[in-house]
Amino acid sequence: MTVDRAKNYLPALLALLAAECLFYALFLSSPRIPRGSDGFQYFALQYFFLNHAVTAGETPLWIPFLTHGNLAAVPYLSSSGALQQIALSAGPLLGSAPFLSIFYSGFLVEELILVAGTWLLGRRFIRSTPGLLVACASAAGSCVWADSPWFNFHLFYALPLLLHWLHRFLETGRWRYLTAAGCFFAYQCFGSLAYFVPLLSLTVFLYFLFFALFNRTQWPDCLSTTPQRLAGLGAGLLIVIAWAVPLLFLLAEASWVVRYNPGRNPDASVTLSQFLSYGGNLSPWNWLELATGISPHLEFTLYAGLLTPFLALLGLILEPRKNFLHFYLMVAVLFFFSQGGKIASFFYTVWPFMYLYRHVGLTAVLAKPFLCLAAGIGLDILGREMAARPGRQFRTGIAALAAVLWGAVLLGLCRHADGFSLWFKTRFPANVSWMPEAAASGFFGDTLFKSGLLAAGAGVLLFLGCRVRQNRLRSCILVLIALAGCLDVFSYKYQEALRRTRGLAPRQDQILAYQQIPYESRRDPDFWKNNPRARTLFPDRFKVTYQIAPSKPLSIRDYLLKTDLVLAQPWPLFYLRDQPWYHLFARSLTGYGADLWLLLPFFFHDTLGSPFRVDSWSPPFDRVIRAFWGKGAREWNDIIPLLDRLSRGLILTRHPVFLKIAGASEDKIQFFSGAFRTRDDEETAKLLTDKDYAGDLLFLTPPKSHGPAERVPVWQGQRPLASSSRVSISYKVERYNANHLVVRADTGPRKSIWIYYSDIWHPGWRASVNGRPAPVWRANLGYKAVRLEPGANEIHFYFSQPGIALAQTGCALLAGFWIVVILKSIKPFGPAGV
Repeated sequence: MTVDRAKNYLPALLALLAAECLFYALFLSSPRIPRGSDGFQYFALQYFFLNHAVTAGETPLWIPFLTHGNLAAVPYLSSSGALQQIALSAGPLLGSAPFLSIFYSGFLVEELILVAGTWLLGRRFIRSTPGLLVACASAAGSCVWADSPWFNFHLFYALPLLLHWLHRFLETGRWRYLTAAGCFFAYQCFGSLAYFVPLLSLTVFLYFLFFALFNRTQWPDCLSTTPQRLAGLGAGLLIVIAWAVPLLFLLAEASWVVRYNPGRNPDASVTLSQFLSYGGNLSPWNWLELATGISPHLEFTLYAGLLTPFLALLGLILEPRKNFLHFYLMVAVLFFFSQGGKIASFFYTVWPFMYLYRHVGLTAVLAKPFLCLAAGIGLDILGREMAARPGRQFRTGIAALAAVLWGAVLLGLCRHADGFSLWFKTRFPANVSWMPEAAASGFFGDTLFKSGLLAAGAGVLLFLGCRVRQNRLRSCILVLIALAGCLDVFSYKYQEALRRTRGLAPRQDQILAYQQIPYESRRDPDFWKNNPRARTLFPDRFKVTYQIAPSKPLSIRDYLLKTDLVLAQPWPLFYLRDQPWYHLFARSLTGYGADLWLLLPFFFHDTLGSPFRVDSWSPPFDRVIRAFWGKGAREWNDIIPLLDRLSRGLILTRHPVFLKIAGASEDKIQFFSGAFRTRDDEETAKLLTDKDYAGDLLFLTPPKSHGPAERVPVWQGQRPLASSSRVSISYKVERYNANHLVVRADTGPRKSIWIYYSDIWHPGWRASVNGRPAPVWRANLGYKAVRLEPGANEIHFYFSQPGIALAQTGCALLAGFWIVVILKSIKPFGPAGV
């Protein structure tokens, strides 16, 4: 049933939008960035992409700092929101726009999408302005994305608007609404994680299943005429095209990634046991957050205002009408789903592609938008109840007494904050991540005091509303309850945002200025050693990292030697969790949450390995490290136990040959007077790891379009492996960014000179020598080599993937289109659902 009796809600909507803008203005006035965990990774990737678009004039298709070079497709897909995509296309025009302004504006736009969707969906079920205000404010105020923008925001921000458009299609039979819903669902993949798709599609299916159970729903007659059939065909075609764009990014990665992700199989699927346990399941105690205001987790928050669950439950008690019971069923199903029990097992088995999703416990955040809408309905029903029976609302009086008593309980717990904080933490699974300050008694005491006052005050207001007989006074009391809820949730949002972000000093602020990517002639074996950007941004991390005494910093290798854990080749990497110095390796860069290797592009530092957790890399890089780790191509899973032991990072072997070909002990750009073709990768691996090989001969694998391959002799042992074909040639890097490398070198009269570049080979890499196309050969299993001409040479390596570049342009156009569509959807004085 569609209702819309709230004719004076424009001031409330404008006030809500002003509160959102004020929140971000406060953060821009004193620069703050995400403190750590997934939020800092999201921040770092957005900076890398936008900085490259501004300084180089194009979106990066390749990231040279990821495991010696890797595709940028999936990092782009998972970190590009609507405004970010527009900014990337207009990169050169944004040189004067501070990065933080664009970064926070992107989240502001997405929060406004959440508010618009909640408003449009809520107008179907909520008749009063205070009810709509509470629903939208609770949804927007619970968006604490600084630690986890994916799970705690992008998982659900587009859901209300998607449901609204599907409702409109079922009501009117107009294909444009189904087209909008299908395309917007595809578009939500950008800035989100790809494996959200099965979970969100299941949520949409369950919502309309439950809605149909309680509401008479008639399928629209939208195929009865030829124009309608043609419109339906066009709608399906547009939806397919919209889904083709994110699939293009995923397919680009699928053919170019080797996964060593704990909890995932090589094909990205997860087993049922991993599905049910990864990241920790939520016990029922986790939902105490809704009634206490204490949000101790890194990955998610369930709190949506202290009055939100109270009002939702009150609405169910006062008037359990069928037209909104599906909201309560959604909350209940998602509650049990997050426990990782039989319901989760059932959906893993029957729902398509659910085997790609992990983090069952984090599905709980999907309940927030439904709970917020139920709270708005509850306040709406409360107003009608008080107006219908002034002075005789027995059930409302009981609810008021319960609120006062709960407030008294919370205020009483303030005096025992130490004991309660300990009890609270022991109720949660050990493998659910906590904030470092979450167990502090001061944090518990302050939060309980604020929540207790709010609950008691709401109970008193509710009791007064039951007793007064004047309509104006009752309306004022309802408005006060709504404003108290809004003030509570936005103060919570601001407090949590301060806890989960960090301020920048003036010197640190300069790191976020747009700047050219510097070219480093060699890879650094130690991330912590020569890294001015990381030292400036996180000086405290470098005071204690890899040190036995403050005056004597040690490398990772020296640390391993001193602990006698360096074993014989090819296993020089083991260290165990029970060692007293393990925390030095396990500590994150930020000192807060997990660090992934996708942080590396932010620091512009080309490292040999990675101090952070590495989940995947490219097949050529896989061949190289397998060769030096002594692992054959058939021993896929043998590296998994090693990475599990390492827990953090990828500390690569210090084999002298590997250091040469990887550009650590020699420059990344090297020159050879000749090269040899090998028959296959197995032969190349044996040659590279032969005890006589010194790393001074070049072995090639020809590209598919390699030209005259007979000019490169096949290796038949013509020279001793200890010999050298290296030549010393001076060179100059003229241009360097993610997609391009231009080098000038003069080879003199020599005819057969090869330039070797220790950046990972990919079929998308092209090269030209003095303006003429030249084939790019795969060298030393995983890197790149090109034959030069006699005399002066200008070598241009450039990365080209026309399909991905076209998809990125399409994304920017779609982003602008969706913003216009959403703004047009909000007609303040039109009928509900327009």
